[in-house]
Amino acid sequence: RTRLREAGLRTSELLSTGKRFVLGTNGVVAGWDYEWAVNHSTSTVSDRDHQGYLDRPKILAGFANGTLNAFGPSSAAGQALYEAAQLRGEVRRAVGTMDSLDFKMSKGLLPLDGGDLAVALGGEWRREKQDYHQSDALKQDIILGESSQGPDSDFGHSRRVGALFGELSAPVTKQLELQ
Repeated sequence: RTRLREAGLRTSELLSTGKRFVLGTNGVVAGWDYEWAVNHSTSTVSDRDHQGYLDRPKILAGFANGTLNAFGPSSAAGQALYEAAQLRGEVRRAVGTMDSLDFKMSKGLLPLDGGDLAVALGGEWRREKQDYHQSDALKQDIILGESSQGPDSDFGHSRRVGALFGELSAPVTKQLELQ
């Protein structure tokens, strides 16, 4: 990577935030123990450049026209060019989102020697989504020392997942349980 001391140290930060909202309840209805919940969660990561990330075409033009000195300190005009070439702000952003609903219920059906014959039922439905975005400067591959994933690298993908389950538990004796 190209590092130019006169442009200042490279400083950047990753900001990560996560949010989760859950609403659910449990109880007993008609002899069935039940529990259900809905969930919405997001996770966002932002990559931000603050100092030392430079606009490559401006820097190369500065070396070509003599405004920047590759072998010693640059003039005031060179220092001004370094400042004008700073690329600050968000470079990349990724966001993940998940929405889900899950439920389960169980009930004892009849007594056996080892305990109650019981049934359990449940399921889950989930939608997951991921989005990725690059800044225009990164898409155009003009940040000196950074690699672009290409101009079409922004993406959003999602999937839906569902599952159901059922279980029958038969404690035939205190030592033997069939499922």
